[in-house]
Order: sequence, then structure tokens, then C-alpha cells
Amino acid sequence: MSPSDQVTSLPCVILPRKGSIQMSFSRYSTRASRLALAVTLGLTPALARAADEAAPQDAGDASAIVVRGFAQSVKNAIDLKRRASVSLDSILASDIASFPDTNLAESIARVPGVAITRDAGGEGRQVSLRGFTPDYTLVRVAGMTAISTGGSIDARGGTSNSRSFDFNLFASELFTRIDVRKSAEASVEEGGIGGTIDLHTARPLDYAKPRFALSGQGFYNSFAKDVAPRVAGLASWRNSEGTLGALVSVAYSQRNVVEKGFSTVRWATGGWNLANVSSTIDSSITSRLNAGAASANALYFPRYLRYDLYAIQQKRLGVTAAFQYHPSSDLQFDLDLLYGRLRGTRDEYHLDSNSWNNSGALGRTTVSALGVTGNQITSGTFGNVWVRSDTGRYESRNDYYQGVLNMKARLSSRLTMDALAGYQMSQYDNQRTEAYFTRGDSSHTTSGSTVSFDFSQNPNLPVLTYGFDITNPNSYIFNLLRLQNQRILRNNINAKLNFHYDVSPQIKLHAGGIYTRQMLNQRYYTLDVTSGVANSSPSVALTTMPYNFGEGLGVTGLPTTWAAPDLNSLRSSMNGNSYGLNMDQASTARIIEQVSGGYVEGDYRGSLLGHDLRGNLGLRFMHTAITSQGYIGGLWVSQGSSYNDFMPSLNAVWGLSDNFQLRLAADRNISRPTLGSLMVSGSVDANNKIIRQGNPNLKPFRANSLGLSAEYYLSARSLLAITPFYKHIESLIISSYDYPTYASTGLPLSLLNVATTSNSASDVFTRQWYANGQQAKVKGVEMSANIGFDFLPGLLKNTGILANYTYADGTATYTNATTGKAFVATLPQLTRHSANATLYYTDAKFDARVSVNYHGRYLTDLPAANANDVGGYNPRTQIDASLRYNITPQAAVTLDAVNLTNAADSQYVGNVADNSNRVYTYLKSGRSFMLGARISM
Repeated sequence: MSPSDQVTSLPCVILPRKGSIQMSFSRYSTRASRLALAVTLGLTPALARAADEAAPQDAGDASAIVVRGFAQSVKNAIDLKRRASVSLDSILASDIASFPDTNLAESIARVPGVAITRDAGGEGRQVSLRGFTPDYTLVRVAGMTAISTGGSIDARGGTSNSRSFDFNLFASELFTRIDVRKSAEASVEEGGIGGTIDLHTARPLDYAKPRFALSGQGFYNSFAKDVAPRVAGLASWRNSEGTLGALVSVAYSQRNVVEKGFSTVRWATGGWNLANVSSTIDSSITSRLNAGAASANALYFPRYLRYDLYAIQQKRLGVTAAFQYHPSSDLQFDLDLLYGRLRGTRDEYHLDSNSWNNSGALGRTTVSALGVTGNQITSGTFGNVWVRSDTGRYESRNDYYQGVLNMKARLSSRLTMDALAGYQMSQYDNQRTEAYFTRGDSSHTTSGSTVSFDFSQNPNLPVLTYGFDITNPNSYIFNLLRLQNQRILRNNINAKLNFHYDVSPQIKLHAGGIYTRQMLNQRYYTLDVTSGVANSSPSVALTTMPYNFGEGLGVTGLPTTWAAPDLNSLRSSMNGNSYGLNMDQASTARIIEQVSGGYVEGDYRGSLLGHDLRGNLGLRFMHTAITSQGYIGGLWVSQGSSYNDFMPSLNAVWGLSDNFQLRLAADRNISRPTLGSLMVSGSVDANNKIIRQGNPNLKPFRANSLGLSAEYYLSARSLLAITPFYKHIESLIISSYDYPTYASTGLPLSLLNVATTSNSASDVFTRQWYANGQQAKVKGVEMSANIGFDFLPGLLKNTGILANYTYADGTATYTNATTGKAFVATLPQLTRHSANATLYYTDAKFDARVSVNYHGRYLTDLPAANANDVGGYNPRTQIDASLRYNITPQAAVTLDAVNLTNAADSQYVGNVADNSNRVYTYLKSGRSFMLGARISM
């Protein structure tokens, strides 16, 4: 049991009485209870002000109800939501520890309006709010804007150098509370058009006495078939006066999972040699093979037919430390330290039939049979196909450091101040080794093989047959050894100063300033080795792929294994050899962003038409300056830009009765461009007059937002709420072309190659880059029902349900990169439909839950490549379960199950006109189980 579990799972007796709720904690003094509640409600200045507002009132007159465990955390979260001036949803520690979640993203996924992206093995990685991409979500850790860099497979975006936060870096045990803000206020940093997520770590004065807690679990994945440890502990000390405290928490875990399935690397059309097509195939099909992409009759084929298996091994370590010195009620010092480390090894095994991704190879491919469904080829037999077995090893090192010092002081009876100074650093290093062995070579000077495929059993996972023994090493020849290294360093310096003045019991004024400096430094190196590699003989370099591929995928006829490159053998042969990797200058960059500004804000409390009215009104001003440096044409160049933003905000809460309140939120906010899109790095093709680069002059996404909410509090742990919202985005950032004169680009004249061309600075060039484009509107509604069945008889009164549904819609116009046709589609990563539900039971001994998480289809590639309009993710439903048995108040055993139905992660590409859905990747990661125990004292 985590220490935060211990705080929130103590019996809480609610004595119904109109106008009040009385709580009696059996093991804590009244003073300590007030202190714990105050800390819970007041870890940030904005929430501290909300904590001063009236306590919620109980809606019922039923007899006293004992609330424990998960039900207690639900009650506390509802209490926080009711008190807050902003639109807020919270998750408390016992809630997190009780969910079968391996990281924070899994926990946040239960909040209304939240959808998450998943990494290898189905683990949550990034969070989007109300249909906006993770880049629109601002994440703060201990009050400071968080930065991080992580990696994934290429189909899921590879390495992230955006503003999104990778939640899989930290274990959820390190945090006591998560707040999800969906409306802005002037006193909170800008940057989250979708919303802001605050992560809070534990502090020693949160607890009434010194504490110790320890938990351990064994993690088992049904595909990996081994057990990995997961442990967490916390030790906290405070003096008897409550003025001095120290705390350390540690979480360590290993995670071994296997993910497997199929990918196509998109679908394409055209390029066939019709002379190689059998005359036995219906001429109406043959005539469509080379129909242009713009034709309604075009036939799409998979560019790759690739079986994929990913074996992921992760070691995650997280450490937090907190030191508090509160010499008096008028002066407080808090120091929060956080370290995160993630070491990952991902072995990738691919068996490719990939003649279709190369126009020359496709022209040599023979076709003896074809099956067609709609606009895509769903079966066929092909000759002279290039088959490839390749293995890749990706070894990543990710380190995160953060230190934040907070100071609060009362300067007079009405004036207080607080200050924050923080530093963060994120280091990411990824080394890649890939080896390719082929049956036939890319030039087809060596004959390929006969390959058949059939999608009839599963439209996302075909059965392939090959004209040779795929398990025999001697069936292949060496093709390529690829070495790559990517290094990303990011740091962030943050300073804040705030003043708070009590004008009267009804009015409080706040003003403050902020300075932030972020830096991104990225280096990328690569080398392809095609000869001179020792141990590259197939009989030495190939071994049997060590996993059962077909097991658990639900399709008969799949191979169990194949001959795969042995990277250990190939890498050992490299010892003593010097391979100098080449810098990829187009991917090398340095960006510095400095933000400074301030805000004024007023809190108010009064009445309107005889009913309580409270909220805040404020204005925030920010100046942003950017310096972007990188290589273009071998020269190191630097470009700068700046912009200003004024952002007003209004939040109002109108209490129409003891149990019913309305909210209004109106604000202007920004989300700055991704750091990758700001890179000046690129290339200049002087001969063809083409410039390819990022755009340091990008302006931020600017949005005006309006939100309404109606909240009905049935009881202390029951809530019905409906929240419509609207956002108007003024400046979408899109991939674009423009035609400037070379002189107007600011690039060095030396790149014009005047000596070998007739170019001049006044010449017009085609520039491919990112640009601020059209406007967009997003509208939607959240509906949630948190019901504790206190009114039911017997054991049923210990049950409850949490359910929510979110609808969001927003579209923009895009242009197909191949055909030039315009099409309308939803905004990137906007999920029109998402829903969550949790059914729970809690009593003194048992705590059990079943949770369902659903997200609808959403888009990630706009436009997609190879004549496809769009690419994205298909709907997904995941079911998790958790069981906890309290042996004693200090000891418990737990059993958690994740992804009980072995739900697949499915990506697709397609065209808007025919609503086509062609498989891009289809991967399953099996079921995961965690058995463990907790103790606390």
C-alpha cells in the first residue's frame, strides 16, 4: 500500500446534515487532518485559492455511510472539482494505485475528454485532451513546465522532439495527485490549448507522522512469457512540530513484452508492367492496375507485406526527494527533486516482401492471380518478388533531472508572495543497429521468389506463402548493415514570482511574472555498410527468430518463425573495426526559446440573483523569442524570430442550489509550434531551385475558447455533469509550399552555387516547409456520471460506477500530396468519440474494479504519402481489472490485469472520397498481469 493510499483509505464517516459535511479520521488528530487536506488542496497557488471556497454540501439525508479506499478517492476528487474555480478533474493517489496502470498516461486515460497514444506493448505514452494532439497539452511537474524526449517504432512517430510529454518515463507510484485543467486562467502558464495537466509528488508534511511504505509486484506478459519485477517504496520523516520534513520515494520496474503483427508501410497505386500480368486475370481488373491515383478506379496494393515482431525490454527507475522547512505559518520553503531513468532495448524482427515499394522492382514483378475488393488488392500470387529478413536493435537511454525550489511568505496581514526557481534537463540517446539479408537483391540481378498473400481471414493480417524455406539461412544473402545514433539534449530554466493581496473577504488580487528558457540540441549520425563485414555469411550470421510469431494472433497459416540476422554475431565481428558514422546535417539542430511576461488576476466572490457567484478574471502577457540554428547545404546558419501574445481569461461558478452549479469559462490561449517544425536545418537544391527546411518564423497556434458546465452533486461520491465546449483556432500549422525570392529567405548567398549555375538572389525558389495556415473550429461535449450506490441494500451499497463520454469535432481542408486534390478531414489526433467506464466495489477488506477505455478513429498523417489522403488509428477498446485484499490495515495483496481481450493496435491509410481503410500496422501485445503485495507503517 502506498503512503498516499494510507491517507485516503482511512474510514471517513459522513454525517448528513444540511449545509455541512463532517469528517472524522480515526487515526489522525483534527489538526493533522486539516493539514493533510490543506496540502492536498493547495499544492499550487491557483488551487490554494480554490481551497478557501465553501466546502461542498451533502445532498442526502441517509444514515451515516463509511467510505473507504477507491470510493474515498472518488469522493475527494469530486470535492476538488466542486471547489475549483476552473474546469478541473483530479485523480488521487489511491485511485492511481488501485488502477492496473503501469504509468501515468494509463491513469489519466480515465478522465473525461482524455485519449492516449500507446507505445510498443500497448503502454500509454502521450495524452491528448478534448480531441487535440499531445502538443496542445501543457504538462507541469511540481509546478514547472515539463520537457521530455522519448522514442517509439517508426510507424508511431519514432523519436519525439515535440512539446508533448512522454508519460511512460515515470511509474505512477511516484505521484500523489494528477489535476487535469480544461480551462485557462491568467495565473497558470500558457501553452495548453487542449488543457493543462499538473503532476504532484509527495511531500513529508503531507503526513501527520513519519511514514514508510513498500510494494512489490511481478509483471507477466502472455507473449513474452517471463516475470519481471516492479517495486516501489517511500520513507518520510517530519519533526513533532511540523516545521521540518524530508521524504524519499523510489520506484523501479522491469518490463518485458512482445508485440507482433503485420504492416504495409502504406498502400500505393500504379507502376505495374502489364506485360508481366497473366492473361487469365480479368481484363477489367488488369485495366485498373495502372489507373492514375486521381482515378476512382485506381487499385491500391500494399507497398510492403511485412510480418513484424518487437521484443521490448525496459528498465525504469524513478526517484523523488522532498525537503520542507516551515519555520512559521508565515514562511515556507519547499524543495522538490525528481530523477527518471528509462533504459530500453527493442529487438525488431521483420520478414518483408517488399518489391512493391520500388518502381524498378515492381516493374519486374510477375502477376499470375489477383483478388480485388473495392479499390484494393486483397489476394494474389506474384513472381520475382524481393523477400528480405531484417533485424534491428534499438538501445535507448533516457534520463530526466528536475529540481524546483518554492518559497511562500506572508508580508502583511493582507499581502503574501510566492516564488519558484526550477531547472530541468532531459538527455536521450538512441543507438540503432540494423542488418538486412535478402532472397534476391534490390536490383533483381538475382532472381526473387514467388509470394502469395490472402487477407480473407483478417482484413488487417494476411496469410503469406513463399516459394522457399524461410527458416533456412542459406536461402538468403547479405545485403546491408546500418548503424545510426541519435542524441537529443533538452533543458529548461524557469523562474516565477507571484503576489497575492486580500482586498476584502470577497475580492483577492494576484499579479506575477515569469521567465523561461528552453533549449533543444539534436545530433544525428548514420552509416550504411554494404561490404567488408565479417561474419556476414548467412550460415553464420542468421539464426532462428526466437519467438513464436503466429501464436495468439487468431489467424491460421501464419509462420511460427523464420531465419533472422543474429545481431550479436554481427556486432561482435565489428569489434576492432572503425566505422565512422556520418552526421546527418538536415537532422542536426539547436533551438533556444526564451519566454518572459506577467499577469494580473482577480478572484471574486459574491451573489447573482440571490445565489453564490465566484470565479476569477485575468490578463496574461507573454513575449517569445526564438533562435534556430542548423545546417543548410553544409553551412551553419542561424535565424531568429519573436512574437507577443495577450491572453484574457474568465472563470465563473454560479451555485444555484446546495447541489447544483453552473460554470462558465472563456479564455484565449496559445500552443507554441513543435520544436521540430522550428528547425532551420534543411537543404538547398540550387540546380532545381528547391529549398527544404523548417520554419523558425512560425507563429503559435492561437485559440479562443468557451466552455459551459452543469454539475449536479447527488452525494459526496456522486456527480452528474455535462460540459459543452468550443474552440476557435486562428493559425493552424501545416506542411506547405511557397515561392519566395532567394534573397527574402535569409539564407546564405553562398548556397546559390553561382559558380556552377546562373542563379541570382532575385530568383524565385520553391520552398517546402511548415507555415501558419487556415483557421479551424472545434466543438464538442463531455458527459460524465460518477454514481456511488449508497442507497442500495447490503453489499450493493459498496459499489459504484464512473462513466464518461466525449464527443469532439473539428475539420480543416488539406491537399493530397500526389494528386493535388483538396479534401476535408478532421484535425490531427482529434477523436470524435471516446468513452471510459469503471465499475467498482469497496469495503474494509476488498477493493475490486473493472475498467473499459474506448477511443474512436483519429488521424495522424495529413496528408499521407503514396496518394493516400489520410493516415491514422482505428477504434480501440481496452478492458482492465484490479483486485485488492487487505489482510490487515497495514498489508494487502493485489492482482491487476491489463488488456484482458488482447486488443490490437491498428493503424490505417485511406482516401476520404471512398472512406477507405487500408491496413498500415496491426499489432497485438498480449495480456499482462501483475501480482503483488503492499505494506505500510
